[in-house]
Amino acid sequence: MFSGRLEKIVILFVVLVGLAFTFLVPPFQKADEVDHFYKSVGLTNLIGCPKGILCVESKFFNLPLRTQADFRRWDYEKKYNYDLLSIRDIEKEMEIYAANFSWQVTPLSYVFSSLGVLAGNYFENPLAALYLGRFFNFCFYLACLVIAIRIIPVGYKNILLFFSGLPMVLHQVSAVSHDAIGLALVMVVFAWWLRIWERNKIGDREYALFVLLTGTLSLIKYGNWFLFLIASLVPTNRVSKKVKGLVVGFFITLVLITMVWGTRFWQGVGLLSKPISGNFHGFQSDILWKFPLEFLRVVFNSLSENGLDYIVGLVGRFGWLMDYRMGFMVYLFYTGLLVLVIRSVSKQVKVRLNWVESLVLVLAVVLTVLGVFVGMYLYEGRPGREIILVQGRYFLVIIPFLLYFLVGVWQRVVRRRWQRYIFVLLLVLVGVNILVSVRNRYGIGFSRVQADDYLKIRGASYRYIPVGVRDEYLQLVDGYYSRNFGNKEREKILGFEFVFNSNGLPVNVPYRFYLRGKDCQKNFVSGFLEQEQLEKEGVYRFLFDRPKQLSVNELCFVLEPYYRDDLSNFLSLVEYEGEFLFRFLRPEKYILEEPDLERGGRDLSAVNREKKLFQTFTASRKDLTGIGVMIDSEGRGRNDSAYKLALYDESCLTQLKVVDIERKSISHGYFADVFFEPITDSRDKKYCFALIPADEEAAHPISFFAAESFKGNYRGRYDGGELYLGREETNLDAVFRLFYDN
Repeated sequence: MFSGRLEKIVILFVVLVGLAFTFLVPPFQKADEVDHFYKSVGLTNLIGCPKGILCVESKFFNLPLRTQADFRRWDYEKKYNYDLLSIRDIEKEMEIYAANFSWQVTPLSYVFSSLGVLAGNYFENPLAALYLGRFFNFCFYLACLVIAIRIIPVGYKNILLFFSGLPMVLHQVSAVSHDAIGLALVMVVFAWWLRIWERNKIGDREYALFVLLTGTLSLIKYGNWFLFLIASLVPTNRVSKKVKGLVVGFFITLVLITMVWGTRFWQGVGLLSKPISGNFHGFQSDILWKFPLEFLRVVFNSLSENGLDYIVGLVGRFGWLMDYRMGFMVYLFYTGLLVLVIRSVSKQVKVRLNWVESLVLVLAVVLTVLGVFVGMYLYEGRPGREIILVQGRYFLVIIPFLLYFLVGVWQRVVRRRWQRYIFVLLLVLVGVNILVSVRNRYGIGFSRVQADDYLKIRGASYRYIPVGVRDEYLQLVDGYYSRNFGNKEREKILGFEFVFNSNGLPVNVPYRFYLRGKDCQKNFVSGFLEQEQLEKEGVYRFLFDRPKQLSVNELCFVLEPYYRDDLSNFLSLVEYEGEFLFRFLRPEKYILEEPDLERGGRDLSAVNREKKLFQTFTASRKDLTGIGVMIDSEGRGRNDSAYKLALYDESCLTQLKVVDIERKSISHGYFADVFFEPITDSRDKKYCFALIPADEEAAHPISFFAAESFKGNYRGRYDGGELYLGREETNLDAVFRLFYDN
C-alpha cells in the first residue's frame, strides 16, 4: 500500500505536520506542557539544588503567566496574541518546583527536551528553550521512525506508517512531554518485536537489549506498565528458556508487589500522593481492592459514555485536547485508511501467533487500557458513574499492537470464509443497538421515571427560609445513618433522590449507600454516591443500572461516609416540616404530554376571584387524568395561600373537576401537578382549566407562567388552545403539561 514514492510522501507529511505542530502551536497550549517544561528545566539544574525538588530559573518559571497560557487553553473563542512571544529575559534567579517524578516514574522521558532547554539558554528569549525542547523531542521521534522502518519486516511497514502519521501522535511527539519519548520508543519496540518473530533465532544479548527497551517503554508512563508482557511474547524456539523465564518471573514479581503492598506501593509510585482536586487522601486504592466489580462497572460506563470521544482523541484533538476537533473528513479519512491498512497487511504477511499467544497479546492491550483507568482513578478518583480526565491520547501506545492483532483476526476470518457470518452478526448487533437507542430515547417498552418536581419544590421552599433557621432542619451524616420507608406497593424501584446541604462547600467525602430489609441487615442494593453531583446543596438523584423489584413491605435506606479525616466536609440531609425529603423513584404511572412551551418572562395578572385566567387545550389521548401548571408566584419560593385547579368543558363554564393543589407543591418556577379520576372519552376533546383561590382573598396571589413567544411564532406555539383573561384572548399560552392513565 505505502510503497516507493508514496512511502516517501507519507514520511514528508510526518515531517511537515510535525514541524508545524512544533513551531505554530503557541507556548503551553499542549496537554500538561507547563509541568513537563518545568521538569525539563529542572533536570538541567540538578547541581546545587536541594534533594527531592527541582530548581527552575525565574525567566522560565514565569513564562506561563507572561504568555497568558491559562487564559487561552480552555477558551476556544479566544485566539492567541503572538505579540506575547516577544520576550527578553536573562534572569538567573531560581524558583522551587516540587516535581513528583514517581508519577512519570523516570526522568529519562525528559532527556531530549532538557537538551533543548540547554540549547535555548544561549538565546535572550526564554521561549527558545520551550520550542527547542519540542524540536529535540520531535527529532528523537524521527530518528526512532527511521530505525523502526529499517528493522521492521517489509510486510508490516504499513502499520508503522499509519501510526506515525496520526495527527494526535504528531501533536504529542512535538510537545515537551513524556508522550514524545513513549510514542517514539513504541515504534522501535513494535518493529523489533516483529523482527524477532520473523527470524529463526536471536542471541541472548539481543533479547536482553529488547527486554531493556521494552522495560524502558513500560516505565515512561503509568499506563504502559503492562506492555512489558510483550517482552515475554516471543517464540520459545528463538530465545533461551532460562532468559525468558527470568523476564516472566520479574513481571510476576512486580504484580505480586502491587498486590501485597497495596496503598503503600501506589503512594510510592506517586499515584496516591494527593489528588489535584485535594478532595480525597488515599482511599482510592482501598476501594479498588475491596470493590473491584464496582470499579469495572465504572470503567464500562466510562467506555460506553465517552468511547466516541476516546476514538476522536486517538486521531486528533487539539487546543487543550478537550473540545477542539478537526474536520469530519479527517476522521473519515483515517477510518477508511485503517481498513485499507489491515487488508493490505493481511495479504502480504501471515501472523504467526497461535491462540495462546494471541490471548497474551490481547491481555497486554486490555491491561494497558485498564491501567490507564486505574491510574486516573487512583490519581483523581471520585466515586461515580465514570472515571474523569481520561483522554483518547492515553491509548495511542497500543495502536500498533492492536492493528497487528486485527490483521490476525482478519486473516482467520478470510481463511475460514466467515465474512458472511461476521457481516450478518454485525448487522444484528447494529439492529439491536438501534432498537435499544429508540427505547432509551422515547421510552418505548418501559415506564419512565416519575416526572413530578415534588422534591425540587420542597428543596426550593427549604432554601427560602432564613439561613439561621435552615440549620435546624439539617441531619449531619458524619457516621452511620439509616431510615426506614414503606414499600407496600412493591413496584419496581428505579433509584432514589433526596435533598441535601453541605454548609456552602462541596461534599468531599465518599459515601456508600445500601438498600436493606426492614431490620437494616440484609443487603439488596449497594453502591457509592456519584461524587460530582454532591455540590453545595440541591436535589441528589441516583438511578440504578436497571430497575429493582424488591418484594418486601418496608425498606431500610443506609448512608455512611466511606472515609473521613480532619478535612472532611460531610453531607447533611434535610428534614423539613416533619418530612424527611427523600423518596424512591418509581416507574411513571402516567403517559406524559408536554406541549412545546418554554417558560418566558411575560407578566400575567395574579389570579383572584374577580379576574380569572383560562387555558383551553385539546386532549390527544383517552383517559385524561392529570394537569400540571407552571406556577408564577412573583418570585416567592413559598406560598401560603390555598388554591384549586378547576377543569371545565370547552365553554369554560361547566366545571367537570375541582382538585385542591397541595401547598407544598406550589413554588415559583415549578410545575404544580393535580390528578383526578380518568376521563375515559377525552381523546380529541377540548377542555379548559383555571386556578381558583380557596380563600375569599388570596394573601399571596399566584398565576400561570406564560410561554416564551406570542401566537404565530413557531417557538412556544400551541395550536390546541388559547389563554384567556376573562373572556378576552391574550394571544399567549400558559406553560402546562397533561397526564393520561397508562
